[in-house]
Amino acid sequence: MLLLEKSANDPYETFLSVKHFGSLDGLRCFSIFAVLWHHSGIHIDFPLFQRGQLGVHLFFAISGFLITTLMLRERIRHGDISLPKFYMRRSLRIFPMYYAVLLTYAVAVFVLERGSDAGIEFFGNLPAFVTYTSNWFVDPNSGERVIFYFAWSLAVEEQFYLTWPWLERYLQPKVTLLLLLTLIGIVLANHLGLLLWLIPTGSLAHRILWAIAPCILLGVLVAHVVHSKKGFSLLYALFGHALSSPVMLLIVIAVSSVPRFGMAGEYLVYLSLVFLVTSCTIREDNGLARLLQLKPLVRFGIVSYGIYLMHMLCFNTTNLASNTVKSPFLRWILGIIFVYLVAEFSFHTFERWFLNLKSRFSR
Repeated sequence: MLLLEKSANDPYETFLSVKHFGSLDGLRCFSIFAVLWHHSGIHIDFPLFQRGQLGVHLFFAISGFLITTLMLRERIRHGDISLPKFYMRRSLRIFPMYYAVLLTYAVAVFVLERGSDAGIEFFGNLPAFVTYTSNWFVDPNSGERVIFYFAWSLAVEEQFYLTWPWLERYLQPKVTLLLLLTLIGIVLANHLGLLLWLIPTGSLAHRILWAIAPCILLGVLVAHVVHSKKGFSLLYALFGHALSSPVMLLIVIAVSSVPRFGMAGEYLVYLSLVFLVTSCTIREDNGLARLLQLKPLVRFGIVSYGIYLMHMLCFNTTNLASNTVKSPFLRWILGIIFVYLVAEFSFHTFERWFLNLKSRFSR
C-alpha cells in the first residue's frame, strides 16, 4: 500500500510505471499530417506551410526517446537488454510492410516506367532501397523526380536501430551518455561546416555523418536524462506543468513560422520538437493529452507507418482518378482519405499478423 501511495504521489515513480505513453500516437498523427502536407504540392507563401518535412523530424524525436526509454527500462527489469528480441520485434514491425511496398513499387515502375529516366534510375537505386542505405547513396537532385526517395527517413531509422542498441547494451550508462554528447557535438560541427578540413563534401564519410538525425540523438539524450531521478526532477520542473505541452506546441509553431536563418535556426526547431515530446511524455495528464488522445488522431497515428509508405502511391492514384477536380486542396483531402483507408486495410489484413508475433519476443 505504501508503494502504491509513493507511486501515486511521486511523479518520477509514476513516470517509470507508465507502460504506454498515451500522447505519442497523437503526436505521430501530427507528424504524418505534416509529411502529407509537404507532399501535397500546394504552395502557401508562409514559412510554417513550407516546412512539412519537420513532421519527419518530429517522428525522429519520438523514436529516439521511445526506443531508448524501452531499452533502459528493460535493463531495470531484467538486468540487461536482449538484442535478439529487440531486433525480432523491430523486424516484425518494419520489414514486412516496407518490402511489400517496395515490391509494389518495383512492379509498378517496371510496368509503367521502365523506359523512362526516372524508372531506369529507380532500378539503379534499388540496391540502396533494399539495404536501407538510400540516404547515403541516392541523390535527391539527380533528376526531375526520384521514385521512392522518401525511404531516406526509414533508412535513418534502421541505421539507428542497427547501431545504438549495441551501445546501450554493452556500455556503462555514463560512457553511453558521454559518447552521445560527443556525437551530438560532431554532428552539429559537421552541419555548421566546421569539419570540411577533415571530411570533404561528397565523400561517403561526409554523407554518412550528414545523414545522422539530430532529433534522434536529442530524443535519446532526453530519454537518458529523465531515466535518472535527478535528471527527471530537472526536466519536470521545466516541462512538468499542465500547460507545458500547449506552450511547447506554440513554440514549435512559432519557430517554424519564421524565415529560415541557417543551421542554428534549424537546431532551434529540432530542440523545440524534442521538448514537445518531453512535455507530452513526462506526465500522462499533460495539457495536450485530451487532444492527442482523441480516437481519430490516435487511430491515424497507429497506422501512420503504412500511411507514410503508401502515401505517394495513393496520392498519384487519386490525382489520376480525380483529374477533373480543379482544387488541389480537395485532391489532397481525397488522397488522405484514400491512403488512410488503404493503410487501415493493410494494418488489419497484413501488418497485424506480424505484429501479433511480436509478443513471442517480449520480455
